Amino acid sequence: MTQTLIAVLVVLALSHYAPEFTRVRRHDWLPPWAERCRGLVREGARSGPGLLWAALGLPLLALALVQGLLANPGVPALLSLLFGAAALFYAWGPRDLDRDVERIAAMAPAEQPAQAAARLGPMPLAQSGDAAGLVAAAAQRRWFGPLLWFVVLGAVGAVGYRLLQLAADGDVESLTPEQRAAAGWLRDLVDWPVSHLMVLALAVATDFDQVLATWKTRTAAAGGALAIDPGLVPAAARTAVRADLAEAGESELATEGEPGTPDAAPVLRDALAVIRRVLVVWLSLLALAALASLLA
Repeated sequence: MTQTLIAVLVVLALSHYAPEFTRVRRHDWLPPWAERCRGLVREGARSGPGLLWAALGLPLLALALVQGLLANPGVPALLSLLFGAAALFYAWGPRDLDRDVERIAAMAPAEQPAQAAARLGPMPLAQSGDAAGLVAAAAQRRWFGPLLWFVVLGAVGAVGYRLLQLAADGDVESLTPEQRAAAGWLRDLVDWPVSHLMVLALAVATDFDQVLATWKTRTAAAGGALAIDPGLVPAAARTAVRADLAEAGESELATEGEPGTPDAAPVLRDALAVIRRVLVVWLSLLALAALASLLA
């Protein structure tokens, strides 16, 4: 667990202070690899899940073999640490969330929706309050998903989460709509623990009662605690940021520039600050687990 914590801290430092290294996060090998996998599976499996499992599973199998070899007691721990940090860094991002949010917040209100869609995701910015959900959803995909599965499964978990995200988002043209839908369902499934742990940390880091109320409402509407709800984190983030701004005496709706165009900058910046607090909560728990493993 200590190695895991060190690897996470290294990745956070590199991602924020050395953005030029993000160019190594290239995923353009995946579409031609998936196309090549079409020749490795039988005819009937090309339109079914067989192609999806081959395209994603074979690279992860190779990664698991390397991870297993490095876990051998005779291998220096530093090699395993470097391998894990490299895998997590590759799965992180792809860009620095802090810089993306600051760039959008610095733009004119009329330009913010298009830039937010290009840099953070396709969620509409009909109101400035929607920006909080957009930042939280981007953080879930970029930070917390790879982080949780790295803690659970190591390099295989972090890279596997990223490959699944790419397949679900349609970046792999060789996959059929049905295969992308299957990847999307599996992505939402592995996001279930990520989203609930994020909401719990949001409650701890902001207004516990209001976030908990939103959590209960969304859970009931989705059909129970085990139901998959992709909108849970954005909804909880909107509640947390609204409570945060209200406590500071600010409003999430501010208009500047063109009449009727809300300025999302205050919400974007506060949402980023809230997400950083969530990350601190996660890292604190990870540090406690690392300390417990050292004392055991």
